Amino acid sequence: MTGWGHNRLSGKARRASAGTSAPDIAAQQGRPYPRCTAYDAAAIAAQSVALGHVPLIDRNFRAQHEAKTECAEEVARMKFIHLPDPDDVLYDFRTMVERINGRLKDEFGGRFVRVRGAVKVKCHLMFGILALTVDQIFRVGPFTPAPA
Repeated sequence: MTGWGHNRLSGKARRASAGTSAPDIAAQQGRPYPRCTAYDAAAIAAQSVALGHVPLIDRNFRAQHEAKTECAEEVARMKFIHLPDPDDVLYDFRTMVERINGRLKDEFGGRFVRVRGAVKVKCHLMFGILALTVDQIFRVGPFTPAPA
């Protein structure tokens, strides 16, 4: 796996090197890993875009005080007109997807797949998705048929 995107099946961040990434270290220590400015490098963002991913990288202004002030003013203007930050919307969507992936792995057999072969693994995971979907439908509320 290469790149800095999001793996939809495992819910983990992909990394370019074979070493352990900062999100993996944070997960091993049991603490949440928020978006981080340590990944604010042009090479990382370019690799993510080249792989077709949307990078979620907070900007690190370092010594660019004018740019930091300009960004803060832009955020204030967006709040004034009640416009959400596009990065926050994407981040919230990704956390929703990660919750679904977590339920699939924890409650519906996605963590330990004891079959071999791509077709069998896909079938196993699709039955888990089906069960998760039915569970979500039942959680919405009682079924009431439409009046005839």
